[in-house]
Amino acid sequence: MIEEFLAETPIPRIEEEIALYDDFERANELHSLLGTEVRDLPPALERHYARYFEDRAAVVTLFEGYEALFERLETRLEQLDAELKSLDAEIDAVGGQLDAAGAEADRLGAEIDSLRAQGRYDEANNLVGPQNATADRADALLGRYNSLVAQYNAKVVEANGIATNLGELYKQISPA
Repeated sequence: MIEEFLAETPIPRIEEEIALYDDFERANELHSLLGTEVRDLPPALERHYARYFEDRAAVVTLFEGYEALFERLETRLEQLDAELKSLDAEIDAVGGQLDAAGAEADRLGAEIDSLRAQGRYDEANNLVGPQNATADRADALLGRYNSLVAQYNAKVVEANGIATNLGELYKQISPA
């Protein structure tokens, strides 16, 4: 009856899971999975499982609850992974801009110092405004960079927490 049901109503999640088992274990595992994880079964199978369960629907509801929890956690972990990749790219881009702005501010500062050493004060003073603007830009980029790094680190902490929770949950439901 189980094989007939699955032939008529394939359930990819269960098929993937049972693919790991040999023939004997497969039949046993299928019997368990259908009885505890599949809500709608043909009447003949329902009668069969009635021998083993007082309230099979309650067992399936519990399965659906923890399965939904796993799916939410795994989905959030995937979202965080994508967000981390995006933030990493943005951090690299802002870091490059920060390096360029810092180098330009340093270059202008060195040029100002050189001009002053030569007594060319008017020329040096003309570069103070651009040097200050470049330094301000570098400061703003540094603030943006630090903010991105803080966001990245917070997402890493969240992802690590979810991964730990998932590992603990899997361990709780896995056979010893």
